[in-house]
Formats: sequence, structure tokens, C-alpha cells
Amino acid sequence: MNNHLSRRTLTKSAAWAAPVVLASSAVPAYAASQNPQYYGAQSRSIDPQYPDRSCYIYTDVWTTRAVGQEPAGFSLGYEPGEAVDTTATLTSLEFWVAIPQNMADSVTIYSPTSQYWTQTSRTTITEIEHYTNGTFSTDSVSSYYLYKFTFSGPKTNQVRYSGDTTTWPNSTIDLRFHGNSCAYDTIVPTIYSGYVANYTTENGAAGEVYLVGKQSQRP
Repeated sequence: MNNHLSRRTLTKSAAWAAPVVLASSAVPAYAASQNPQYYGAQSRSIDPQYPDRSCYIYTDVWTTRAVGQEPAGFSLGYEPGEAVDTTATLTSLEFWVAIPQNMADSVTIYSPTSQYWTQTSRTTITEIEHYTNGTFSTDSVSSYYLYKFTFSGPKTNQVRYSGDTTTWPNSTIDLRFHGNSCAYDTIVPTIYSGYVANYTTENGAAGEVYLVGKQSQRP
């Protein structure tokens, strides 16, 4: 089993906001020697809850809200002078969530875009590389699940410069993880989440995007 998640791209920028943990990030999506240069971006949020009397807990992870300058969900864009408007085609688009096992016995995918997302795997991991606060880091994790969700929505979309970047159609996702832990209110949970994508463009570019980031929030 491959339980190590590794960096896929170089870093561009990131922005963070509160009170629920909201995060947006933009990472260049390069293939070797490819020009022009496009980047992948996302907005994502987490909202853990205290356990009830039966020790049931739930944690929401979603990308349905824009954060900072980044639109909701997944997007591709470029900075002025680095590329031109084009049409991109997704080879693949996934959303990954690494979460403590006692917080995630199961998961529910909510509408309105649930028809475009399918849970494809849940594995145990011991290490994860993430892009947080402008740098890539590797964390050792204990008793974590990695959930992967696969996108089956529209495969093509227009790519515009950063000021006009829009959400890839139907790429937002809204998840609720269900768990059991009466001790949950004594910790600050750390969750890793983000989009992982491969794409090509009409003007000959191709790239890989890795947007998994780290977020911590007390219920």
C-alpha cells in the first residue's frame, strides 16, 4: 500500500481566513518544459463539531464558498503575461481528505453537486505532504484515513486570467464525516484536504495540480 502522499507541483500562493477554517490556495500546474503557465486554485472550509451525549461527532468539509480572491470549488487560471485564454480538458479531478479515523467512520456527500462526485477509496495513511502557508511540508500522522472522491462532471471549461477565474462547473463538493469519540472536545483536530487534478489545454499546455492543504480548528 502506498501510504505516502507526495508533492506534485511548485508553490504559487495561499490565503487563509477564519472563524470556521476557510482556505484558498493557488498552485502552478506545470509539466516539464511546458509553456504557457497555468495554475490550479481552490477554496475550502472545515467545521468540526463537539460530540453529543452518545459520543457521535461530525465534521463538515466543503468547497462551496469562495474564499478571498479564489472562486468556490476548483478552478484553473493564469497570471497576466504568463498565458492566454484557452479551453482546458480534465484528464482527472479528485478531492482528497485525510482525517483522524475516530472522526470519520463514514461520510455523506451532499447536493447540489453530489451527482458528480463518488467516493472511490478509503485507506490508512501514516504520512502526508501538504501545501500550507506558502510552503510544502510533510507530516507524520497516526490513525488517519485518506478518503478520495472522483469527479464525473464536465471535462472541459474555459480558462481565463486570474481576475476572471471562475469555478469549474459542478466541481464544488460538500462532505459530512461521521465519527465517534467522547474525547474529541479536548483536542484541536487537524484535517488535510484539497483537489488533485491532471489537465491539458487546446494551446498545448499540460499539467498536474496538487492542492492538499492542512487546516486545524477547535470545535
